[in-house]
Amino acid sequence: MTVNMLAELPWSEYAERLEAGATVLVPVGANEQHGHHLPLGTDTVEVMAACRVAADHGDFLIAPPIAYGYASQIRSAAGNHWPGNISLQSSTLVAVVSDVVRSLIRHGAKRIAVINAHYENTWYLVDACEQVSKEIVQAGSDARIVAMMCWDAVSPEVWRKVDATSGNVPLDLAHAGVLETSAMLHIAEEQVHEDRVQEAEYVTFPPYDVFPQDPTGLPETGSLSSPSGSTADLGRTIVDDMGTNMARLLIEAFEKPATERHVPLR
Repeated sequence: MTVNMLAELPWSEYAERLEAGATVLVPVGANEQHGHHLPLGTDTVEVMAACRVAADHGDFLIAPPIAYGYASQIRSAAGNHWPGNISLQSSTLVAVVSDVVRSLIRHGAKRIAVINAHYENTWYLVDACEQVSKEIVQAGSDARIVAMMCWDAVSPEVWRKVDATSGNVPLDLAHAGVLETSAMLHIAEEQVHEDRVQEAEYVTFPPYDVFPQDPTGLPETGSLSSPSGSTADLGRTIVDDMGTNMARLLIEAFEKPATERHVPLR
């Protein structure tokens, strides 16, 4: 049986896999509130699940996850004031991701994909990849890095299934709603407290941010949209679709010229 978890391999087998051209996935999540019904580590659980599915569809190795992310924001995760929100400064996150990617390259990795599940991480992961890519160019290396938000790999067809249950909730308000609750019911049902799920309308925000953050008026649950109607079956559809498309998109990114990469999910 093929082992795809980097941390479970002896160094010599890991080196052989890299030599054979394996792509290393670097999952990045967060530790933050996800309502009364989901665990703090939801983002990390979800990105690891997507990576495991992807590894069934290509030569992928999954690095140990980076389980802390940038501070949660009001408009996408109900703020950073909740107990359990353990966050990194942007400079720390950039430094950690950069160092991980540098280490992978130093040991022979030519294909590295930084896979994100926490919205607030996005541009800091891009920054980390940009910094290391400049070093790659200067060194004359042929290593390449891809940065991807795992949720962007969900197909329009599956989004329509989510929308049919959630009521067309935009992605930035999907925090702890149907999308994530269904995914977690499939991945780790024992960690979901279905008895604590509460009906709620999704929140609306003005198109700007105010600092210091003011949590006044936020839902007391921490969910930005209702998780009602979530099912493990829908979660299986979401995770399988996301992971399968991730694999296809990453293979495309690393193997096709730029002119041939812009292929829709469906």
